[in-house]
Amino acid sequence: MREINIASILVGKRKEKGITQDELAGYLGVSKAAISKWETGQSYPDITLLPLLAAYFNISIDDLIDYKPQMVKEDIRKLYLKFCRDFSEKPFDKVYAECEKIIKKYYACPALLLEMGALLVNHCMLADSQEKSQEVLEKTRDLMVHIREETNDEYILGVSVYLEAGCEMYLDNPSAAMILLEDCNRPKTSPEVILASAFDRLGKKDRAIEVLQTMIYQNILLALGGFGNLLFEYADSEEKVDMWMNSFIQIAESMDLIEMHPGGLAPMFLLAAEVYITQGREQKALAMLQKYANIFTGDIYPLKLQGNRFFDQMDNWFDMLGIGTNMPRCESVVKGSLLESLEKNPKFESISDTDEFKRIVYQMKLKFL
Repeated sequence: MREINIASILVGKRKEKGITQDELAGYLGVSKAAISKWETGQSYPDITLLPLLAAYFNISIDDLIDYKPQMVKEDIRKLYLKFCRDFSEKPFDKVYAECEKIIKKYYACPALLLEMGALLVNHCMLADSQEKSQEVLEKTRDLMVHIREETNDEYILGVSVYLEAGCEMYLDNPSAAMILLEDCNRPKTSPEVILASAFDRLGKKDRAIEVLQTMIYQNILLALGGFGNLLFEYADSEEKVDMWMNSFIQIAESMDLIEMHPGGLAPMFLLAAEVYITQGREQKALAMLQKYANIFTGDIYPLKLQGNRFFDQMDNWFDMLGIGTNMPRCESVVKGSLLESLEKNPKFESISDTDEFKRIVYQMKLKFL
C-alpha cells in the first residue's frame, strides 16, 4: 500500500534539478533547516507551499507527495486477508473503524471499495448488536452506489449491483433489491462463447478451454445457488422438493462441485433440512443435516477456491478475483458461523433433543473446537 511520501520525492527532484537545500530554501522563503526536516521526514511543508513546490519541479501536487488514490490488485488482496484475520481475532468495532479509515483514504479506488464492501457484508454478523450490523449494511449499500458513480468497469459495476441488492435483502427491503436486479442489463448471448471461438481459430486452444470452463463453472454455481430459494417456494409440495433436491445432488456430485466449492454449495443441505422440517419430515431433515456436517468436517481445510478434474484450467480466473483463491472470510469465523447455523437455528427446535441431532452437533464441535 502506498503512503504519502514527500520526503523522498523532494530529495530526488532537488538532486535531479541540481540545486542545494539552500537554493530551494531561498526560492521558498524558508530556512535550510526546514528543507532538511522535510527531506528526512521529521516534518512536512505548510500546505500553502505545496503548489509552489509542485510548480518549481514541474509536477502535480499528487506526484509531489507521492499520493496514489488507486491501490493495485495484490495490495487489495493482502489488505482484505489482513482484515479477515483481524475480524476473527479483534473486537469488531476496532476493526470496522480501521476499515472506515481505508475506505475514506481510497474513496476514489472502486476496486478497493468493492472488496471492502464484500468484506463488511461477510463480517457484519460479528457486530455486537443488530443495530450495529444494520448500520454496517446501510453504509455498505451506500458505498456500492458511490462505486457506480466512479467507475465504468463492467465487472465492478455488476458486482456492486449484486452487493447492493444483497444489502437491501438483509435490511428487509426486497422491493429495492428487485428493482436493482430487474434493471441490470444482461447480455442476450454469452460473450464467452464467441471469445472461446476466437481463441480456437487463433490456435490458442488452452485459452479457449479456460474461457469455456470459467463460463460453465460460474453459470452452474449461479443456477445451483437458486435451488435453495426454489425449495422454499415449493415447500407445500413434498414431490417437488424431493425432485429438485435430488436434481441438485445429482448435478453437484456428478461434477465434484461440492468438494470444489463447499462454502457455496453445502449450505443447500441446511436449507433443505429447514424445508423438510416445515413439511414435518424430520428424518429427511436429519439426513440432510448429516450430509451438511460430513462435508464441513471432511478433508476440505484450509478452505480455498480450487479446480477439480472437470475444471482444471481455472487458475487465471481465480487469480483475477480480488482475494485470489482465498475464502472471503477467515476460517475460524466460517466455522463459528457453520456451527451456529446448526446448533442455534430455531427451525430445528423440534429435533434438537434427538440423539441424531446431538450427534451431528457433536461431530462438528469435535472438528471445530
